[in-house]
Amino acid sequence: MIHSVIEAGDLTVHVWESAAAPDRATQDAALVTTRNGAVRLAAIDGCSLSRPLPSTCNMDGGVWAAATIRAALVAEDDAAAALERANACLHDPAARSARELPQGCVVVADIRADGVEVARAGDCEAWARQGRTWERLFAEEIRTPAALERFRVWVDAHPEATADTRYDAEVRLWATPAAWLTAALGRFPRIMTETVALARFDELVLASDGARLALERLSDLDGWLGDLRAWEREHVHPRAGAKVHDDLTVLRARRRSS
Repeated sequence: MIHSVIEAGDLTVHVWESAAAPDRATQDAALVTTRNGAVRLAAIDGCSLSRPLPSTCNMDGGVWAAATIRAALVAEDDAAAALERANACLHDPAARSARELPQGCVVVADIRADGVEVARAGDCEAWARQGRTWERLFAEEIRTPAALERFRVWVDAHPEATADTRYDAEVRLWATPAAWLTAALGRFPRIMTETVALARFDELVLASDGARLALERLSDLDGWLGDLRAWEREHVHPRAGAKVHDDLTVLRARRRSS
């Protein structure tokens, strides 16, 4: 686990990063920077179903997508324009399958003195605390109930499937934007994002889904993330090619003046 502490504007930002396994590179990425008078934070999650492709110099598609999204967020003042630019770089209308598209989920926050704008594409998470009250800023599920049911039926019918077979099923069963509420950048020609605005916060947490965050885990993030792999080995019993461990990136921002 890599744990960094960064001073940015009026914020102290803690960043935790860990690959799913020590023998492979993480597909996740973090960003702490300033753009147009705002402190910009982002947690980025490259998607495992993406394959190495000529368009990614034959590098892992998830790693490539995360780097592309991060670069766009560094280059653009406007976060929405950055996500549009990243999607245009990643999506190829000539691709025969979504597995031929480098893809990445992201949650990005632009923090100013007068408020915060948060946007996400895909299943990254955002939480905010005011006083003693934590709030999940986006719904946990990013697919429609009908799309989830189709996949549940497939999992029940293929409990011994490999991860590769699972990814092929995901592509087939969730092939259209109608299956999604928000989707990874690169997957479709047009981005599917969600946004929320906050007037203020005492603490803000952004994370990739590999962090397995829940309300009761936010008060001791360092302890939870340090114990996460052991917890997963004991409690996660995957079926149909699901993961036990995943890459994770978590950012926690607190105002030093509060």
